[in-house]
Order: sequence, then structure tokens, then C-alpha cells
Amino acid sequence: MVRLSREGWEAVFTFLTFAFFVMSYFFDWAWVGAYIFGSAFTLKSVWDSLREKKINVDLLMLLGAYGAAYIGKFHEGAFLLFLFNLGNTLEGFAFKISRESIRSLISIKPQRARVRRDSNWVEVPVEEVKVGDEVMVKAGERMPVDGEVIEGKASVDVSLITGEYIPEVKEAGDKVPAGSLVIDGYLKVRAINGAGESTVDRLIRLVEEAREYKSKTQTLAEWIGEKYTLLVLLTLPLVYLFFYLLTKDHSQAFYRLLVHLVVASPCAFVISTPITVMSAISAAARRGILFKGGSAVEGLFKVKWVALDKTGTITKGKPRLKKVEVLCSCHGEDEILRISGSLERYVSHPIANAITSEALERGLDLLDFREVKYEVGYGIYGNLNGSTWEISRADGIRGEGIVLRVRRDGKDEALLYLEDELKDGAKEGISALKGMGYKVILISGDRYENVEAVARKVGIEEFIANAKPEDKLRKIKELSENGGCCMVGDGINDGPALSAATFGVAMGSMVSDVAVESSDINILSDDLRYLAKAFEISKKSYSIILQNVTLSIGSILVMVLLNLFGLVNIMLGVIGHEGTTVLVALNGLRALLLK
Repeated sequence: MVRLSREGWEAVFTFLTFAFFVMSYFFDWAWVGAYIFGSAFTLKSVWDSLREKKINVDLLMLLGAYGAAYIGKFHEGAFLLFLFNLGNTLEGFAFKISRESIRSLISIKPQRARVRRDSNWVEVPVEEVKVGDEVMVKAGERMPVDGEVIEGKASVDVSLITGEYIPEVKEAGDKVPAGSLVIDGYLKVRAINGAGESTVDRLIRLVEEAREYKSKTQTLAEWIGEKYTLLVLLTLPLVYLFFYLLTKDHSQAFYRLLVHLVVASPCAFVISTPITVMSAISAAARRGILFKGGSAVEGLFKVKWVALDKTGTITKGKPRLKKVEVLCSCHGEDEILRISGSLERYVSHPIANAITSEALERGLDLLDFREVKYEVGYGIYGNLNGSTWEISRADGIRGEGIVLRVRRDGKDEALLYLEDELKDGAKEGISALKGMGYKVILISGDRYENVEAVARKVGIEEFIANAKPEDKLRKIKELSENGGCCMVGDGINDGPALSAATFGVAMGSMVSDVAVESSDINILSDDLRYLAKAFEISKKSYSIILQNVTLSIGSILVMVLLNLFGLVNIMLGVIGHEGTTVLVALNGLRALLLK
């Protein structure tokens, strides 16, 4: 037995309404069938609204159709019901297309996972995977959970999650979001999120929640639609009186009143915003940009300022050794790096790890130090073959990033230059935002020289360094009051600023929960070019909303004026009314194609 959705049943009833409408030209009784099938869904909609003490536009159409029957215009009433149902059916399918575009996200989530249980690998429902479980994913399979790689190496396609089409190589220590496709190799990962909390689960949940949050324009349109419908009903006696005084004919005046009921209905106006917002949210979600509601969709592009955090947003947050400057002829560059990497391996610090990693990547054998001592905030000491080596911050020496001084027995031997690498697309994304007319400011808690170096590299003229969370919050509030501010961050310390901004944006698929909860938009990619795309989608969506609002209001005004001069009948009024509604729906669906 075939089970039909609501949209399917509406289509069937619309077809039957049309069939009986055509038959009514040959059989007088057939118009009854057209009214029965054409009124079914409309009557239910009107009844549901009245039970909530509300009035919707369906009531106007119903009064128009039965009013036409009252004065003997059965064919015109049946035609009104047919086209009104056709418009509602097409509108329903348009909303369904928008809603179901998110199903591609659900389909990429595996239902089972290969998990280690004792010494065996067994397949279990993904809901049974717990934080800390070891999970194996082979080539051609998708990640069932968010995980940190503990063994293996593979090329991973994350395009359906982040929108980035270039595969990424993942190995030990890297994090991989659920839904990612392992192209080659294999990965053993340790689950870092439980059932229902993976990146894909969060993405689906955010998009579904976003559909429930209405934009200001949508809320206003619905309010106007309800009040306007009531106004149309209350002014019907005046409309009738106007035409009766003009024609001195009761039938003609009543007919013009029915035409007015049809052409003054705000159906197209009411759907002008929601169809566009829903389509835009779905289009953005397919590119890893999650708007949490209509307000963010139609308001993001209106801000004046874009405030960026540094570490984790513009930079990778992983220092890398860029240069070794030897200050004496006693040692070569590799020897200095070998000694430095050997000493720094005794410290679990990102800067120390960067130096040691560079030494290992160059194939240098590490040495054993004795009497190693580490002073927090200063540096590290150690004894090698009777000499005391020291690595500490080189205060007073300017460089792009961090500069360390290497000393032996108190004498300078070399300088090490490290910098936090820029994320892919950081410079291009910021350039795109500036090209769109936005003022970009960098706000970071890092040292002045580090923030200045990053700002210079990416082309940001205004920046604030050494900013504590309360300093960042204060500045974001100031910018939000001065033209509106979009704050972009990824860490726990960004939570207050993200909440205070006009719009907060959390960047990255593995962003902190605090940042996600505090933000209005979540971009799953680490690439700032996707931030620029979010602004473009917002601006283009708002343009479509304005087109729809203009078209719907303009149509009402034109048709009402034509009716005042007796230039439109019920059939033409219905065609104009429903035609506008369908055009608005189709125009709103264009937002699904936004890139």
C-alpha cells in the first residue's frame, strides 16, 4: 500500500478538484465535487487557526469561493479553489525541497562502527560507542564518530562536513570529524565524543533548530499577514458599500467584494521570507556553514565590523621553526638544531615540540642532556659534555613571531625564529571581507609582537594584543554598538565575546562546545574564505527576500486597483494571486543554489 505525505494528498485532492471543475462544464452536479475536494485542506487550516484564536489567509479564499457559489458563479468558485489548492501544493513541495536538502547530512552518518572489545574488533551500533573507545576505519568507509588518530595514516575527504574538496592527510595526533570518508590507508582513532554528540549529529541538530528560529522580517510578515487578513474582513462592508454606491447593483457589488477578497489576500507576502530563509539555511549547511536561525541569515551582512581571534582562527595554533640564525662559527645550523631539539624534548610545550620535531624531520640524532631544569615563563637549562646550554626568550630582538636565544656557558650561540603558521585561506578570506567593505580587526591575548606579525601578514591594519577575555568582551560590545560586529573565534575564552557580538561565529569542525553554544553561526571549515561565503549568502538571501516582498505587495496593490475599475474578474484575480504566490515560492527556492 502506497503511503502518501501531506504534500502527496494535497496533490491528489488538487487533481480531483481540477477534474470535477472541468466536468462541471458538462454536468451541473460536478461543481459539488470540486467544492468538496477543494475545501478539504482549506477548511482544516481555517479550523485549526480559529481554535488558536487566529485568522489566516485561507479564510479569505474560502469566503471568496462560497460567496461565488452564493451568487451562482459556481465555475469561478471552483476555479478559485483549484488554483488556490494548486498554489498551496506547489508551495508545500517547495518547502519540502528546502527541508529535505539536509537529508544528505543524515545519509553520511554510518549506523555501525568497528570497535575494539578486549582483544577483538567487533561491529556495534554507533550509539554504543563511548568516549575513549578505539575505533577502526578502513579505506572506503566513513568515520562513525569524532576521533583522535592513534594509529595509521590516510587521505580523508571532509568535503561533506566542511565544504573543503581537497582531501586531508590524517595521522597520529590529528582529529577527524564523524562523516569523513577515508579514501586510502586506514585509521585507528580514539572516540572523543559519545553517541549523539559527533560533528554530524551537531550539524543536523543545529540545522533542524535553525528552522524554528524566525527572522525579524519573517516574524513581521506573519504578524502583518494575520492583522492584515483581519483588516480585510473588517473592511468588507465598506468595500461592498463603495461598489453598491458606484453600481446601484447588489449582485455586482457583491461580486466585486468577492474579487477583492481574492486579490487582497496576502498569501505571497506571508511566504516571501520563510521559503527564502529555509532555502538559504539548507544551501549554507551543505557547504559547512550553519546559520542558527533566520535573523543570522538576513542580518549578518549588515554589520560594519568583523573581529577575529588569532590562535585557532587565523593561525593553526602550532608554532613551527622557520629559521636558525647561527651567531658564531663554532657550530653549524644542523648542530645547533640538534642540540636545541635534544634539550627541548624534555619539555611538553608547543614551542619545545616544534623545535624537537624539526630536528627529527631533518634526521638529526638527539643527544642526552643531564641536570635539565625548566623555569616556567623563562626557559630551559641542561648540561652536555660539561657545558651548560640554555634556551630562553630573546627579549629585545624583533622578529615575525617568537624569537629564542640559544646560549652555551652564558655566551650567545644562535637565535631560533618560530611563528604560528597561517591557516589555509586566512589571507584570502580576510582580503575578501575587506573587499566587501567590512572593517576587520584582530583581537588576541597573545604578545604584541606576535599579534603584530600576524596582522601584517594577513593585511589587518587594526589589532589589539594582550587582551584578556574581559578586554575582548568590552571591545566587542563597543563595536556592536558602533555599526554592528561579527565576532569570530573557536575557544572557550571566546564564549563571552561571541555572545556579546551582534553575530558570533564559531570556526572549525572540532571547535569548543562553549564557542558553539555562544555563537549564531557555526562554520565547520577552518578556512576563513568560508566566512566570506557566509556573508555573501546572507547578502544574496536578503536580496531575494526584498524581491519577494516587493513582488507580493506590488501584486496586491495592482490587482486591488484593477478591481476598483472593474477590470478584473474572479478567474483573473485567482490567476494573478496564485501566480504571484508560485513565483515567490520559486524565487525563494533560488536560495538553494547560493554558493
